[in-house]
Amino acid sequence: MRPVVVRNIKRAGPNAIGTLAAAGVSTAHEAQKRKDDEDGKCRRLPSGEFGPDMDKMRARFKKAVLVYADIRKMLSAALTAA
Repeated sequence: MRPVVVRNIKRAGPNAIGTLAAAGVSTAHEAQKRKDDEDGKCRRLPSGEFGPDMDKMRARFKKAVLVYADIRKMLSAALTAA
């Protein structure tokens, strides 16, 4: 299969873009940024960094009067006491 270069592509107008954005459709650029962000987080997890800390969720939990139970710390404390 030979590569093909397409030039002078007809672009969607601003109204169409606004309608798609309102429906939750993102651009390839936005989707790539989300993928890169998630890939970065996935590389940090094996080192022991905790997911809610990466997303800065602890402050949201606290504001919503929720307590996040870190099961790893609870298990570690229980095993140490035993």
